[in-house]
Amino acid sequence: MTDRAAVLAVLDAVTDPRSGQGLATAGLVQGLVVADGRAGFVMERSE
Repeated sequence: MTDRAAVLAVLDAVTDPRSGQGLATAGLVQGLVVADGRAGFVMERSE
């Protein structure tokens, strides 16, 4: 079963090249929804 914490951990393992932080820690993951074994989210990046 997929849960929110597991998805955030995986996303945070991916490093944002601009900040050097994980995607979740850098605040780039928005609107995370986990349901029925699937996850959806939006990545936001300002120029």
